[in-house]
Amino acid sequence: MRKSYNEARPALEKELRQRHAEEQFYDLAERFRNLVYEQPDSLQPAAQALGLALETSDWFTHAAGSGIAAESRVREAAFDPEVVAHGRNSPAIEISVGTVLALRVLEHQAAASRPLAEVRSSIEQELRLRHARAEARKVGETLLARVQAGE
Repeated sequence: MRKSYNEARPALEKELRQRHAEEQFYDLAERFRNLVYEQPDSLQPAAQALGLALETSDWFTHAAGSGIAAESRVREAAFDPEVVAHGRNSPAIEISVGTVLALRVLEHQAAASRPLAEVRSSIEQELRLRHARAEARKVGETLLARVQAGE
């Protein structure tokens, strides 16, 4: 059954707005990519040109982070040698539909061993937990064997 123009109009308008928004996003994303690439020593020109705010994150590692650094692609970009060693902007990264970002490292601390006094309690706790799991597994296996034997 065919819809009248008046019935189809809201859906058509919605689709046209969606297409227009997508086109605008892709145009802005492409402009952002170019600005970030053309000005590799600062994100400020791209932010100013597009009216964007620069944000900073908390410290994070290659393995884990919070906020935007919880995203693995962000961590990968942050630890890229060009970004870390040479202080360059990362390439633009699309982290989700409609979200593109670039980053630069303001400070970097190389991985280092921590003093034993600082990590002793967490190591002891981890060892106690491992021992408790091993003991629980032994007890469980013993009980399972007894049940399977008909006890």
